[in-house]
Amino acid sequence: MAGESALFVDPGEIPADADVARLGQALAAGRRGELDELMANVAAYSGLRWGELTAMTSAQIDPAARVIGVDRKVIEVAGHLYLEAPKNRKRRRTIYPRSTPAGYPLADRLAARLEQARAEQNAGTNPSGLIFPSPHGRHWRSSNYCRRALAPAYQAAGWRDASGNGDWTWHSLRHVFCTTALFTWKLDATDVSRMAGHASYRITLDMYVGTT
Repeated sequence: MAGESALFVDPGEIPADADVARLGQALAAGRRGELDELMANVAAYSGLRWGELTAMTSAQIDPAARVIGVDRKVIEVAGHLYLEAPKNRKRRRTIYPRSTPAGYPLADRLAARLEQARAEQNAGTNPSGLIFPSPHGRHWRSSNYCRRALAPAYQAAGWRDASGNGDWTWHSLRHVFCTTALFTWKLDATDVSRMAGHASYRITLDMYVGTT
């Protein structure tokens, strides 16, 4: 758009709440069912990046306050997965709503999953207490998750056509969080910037508010 920063996110690149719900429902029809639906809704309404989401453990969630502490992420280097600090080494806290704009009971579902993860950890099937582990109780590789869960869900939800083309990706869910926080929850841009882990609030404004 003329006059906008190169960072500006065109509204067409941001799924609507109904589009997020359709993706969640398509994921729920897959092999892991409600766990994948929960994963998509947490991504869309907490702003966690992929590596932060797959690294998240039960110890990071405060269900009473609906707050997530973000202090780690998973990265893949030469085929190996490693834990490190979040992007820009910005440890932060973010929030999530009681329910999504489409009516998904996010807080209740995440609280229930939190208890499940603790039970799995005690049983030894999920040693790190991961909220969204792979089927083997380890960190997901993004390529595996995309192939097994996301690719068919994208088509079922209308996010991709038969050739695999479409405007939205998993990262688009972060745009949903930022625009929801700014324009629906009416939060200050500095607070949204901190929760999203942006380098500065100016980046948040350039991406979602713009100049024109």
